[in-house]
Amino acid sequence: MAVIERGLQPERTALAWRRTSLSVAANGLLLLRTSLAAGSTSVSMLSAIVLACSGLVFILSAHRGERLRLSRAAVNPLMALLLVGCTVLACAAELLVIAGT
Repeated sequence: MAVIERGLQPERTALAWRRTSLSVAANGLLLLRTSLAAGSTSVSMLSAIVLACSGLVFILSAHRGERLRLSRAAVNPLMALLLVGCTVLACAAELLVIAGT
């Protein structure tokens, strides 16, 4: 049986998702700090959504990276869709806050 070597592409992809989630979380924390200083509850709620989504993306990307590293199994398309969906939702919430201020 032939072993298929994928190289470092799966690891780079997992690390890119982790960096993306951390940058979205940093923006969420800045939004939360600004909203608490201004006393805006709607912006605080959107910041909480951003932070929750970035945390979920971080956890899912870590799980996906481990799965790829250990078993080299095929990627579940539902997990990839969930990663993209959470990231888009977090970015949309940030844009709503920016457009509203």
